[in-house]
Amino acid sequence: MFIATITGKVGKVDEVRTVGDSKVKNFSVAHNFKRGDEWETVWYECALWGSRAEALDFGPGDTVTVATNQAITANIYMAKDPENAKKKIPAASLKVYVDQIHITRKAAQEG
Repeated sequence: MFIATITGKVGKVDEVRTVGDSKVKNFSVAHNFKRGDEWETVWYECALWGSRAEALDFGPGDTVTVATNQAITANIYMAKDPENAKKKIPAASLKVYVDQIHITRKAAQEG
């Protein structure tokens, strides 16, 4: 059985949509890791289906751990080169259909 667990910071969160008879909330998760002396980020595009799509409240900056036992698929696209805005470079994000989610709230800012 395939099981993947991803922990990272929530990026963009879309409004809940209706697809057929089901509800879905799409959101992105940035997983940062160190390779040698450099930090890298992998973006995961997550889809949370069913009643949890409406019931769970989280937003940008929250930390989430998502788990899936379904296939993870790649979305390939051309992105701006961070060193040369006129140049495009190949990039990818990974699509995850969320089976389980754990939300850790971001630290409240002191006012």
